[in-house]
Amino acid sequence: MILKSVRIRQYKNIRDSGGVEIDGGVTCLVGKNESGKSSLLEAIYRLNPAATGHPETFSALRDYPRRHYLQDREHVPATCPVTAVFELEEEDLRAVEEATGAERPASRRIAVSRNYANELMWRFERDEAPGEAVCVPPAPDEGAVVADTASPEARSDPVPPG
Repeated sequence: MILKSVRIRQYKNIRDSGGVEIDGGVTCLVGKNESGKSSLLEAIYRLNPAATGHPETFSALRDYPRRHYLQDREHVPATCPVTAVFELEEEDLRAVEEATGAERPASRRIAVSRNYANELMWRFERDEAPGEAVCVPPAPDEGAVVADTASPEARSDPVPPG
């Protein structure tokens, strides 16, 4: 899997980063102090954390922008602070087929998100429904709940054409 882009929303001091394209050669984060460089990296880390002693899950009280928390509190658990788009290699495509029981995705790109309820979601395009994003659970041991594909949260990050 190759990381192609990432989008951070409603995380610490980042309201919406917009799509951040990741160049295969060099990617460098440059910005003033307190501009969100570390927050961007922390959010990406929490998408698939390693045991390093850093917080591995999202916490709404710790991570959601405080100035908006009271107003948004009903919708916070479904909010996805991080969505990353990966380009799948052949081995990855086979793993997706095995994990989902579905046919190979029409696109080599897959969007992976984690929300404040710490549910991990995958979205990809399938041949039988071009352009329709489908959420599938990552693995039975993850304990993730699949988002309803009819909800705005499930449709908010369409997989870019690949």
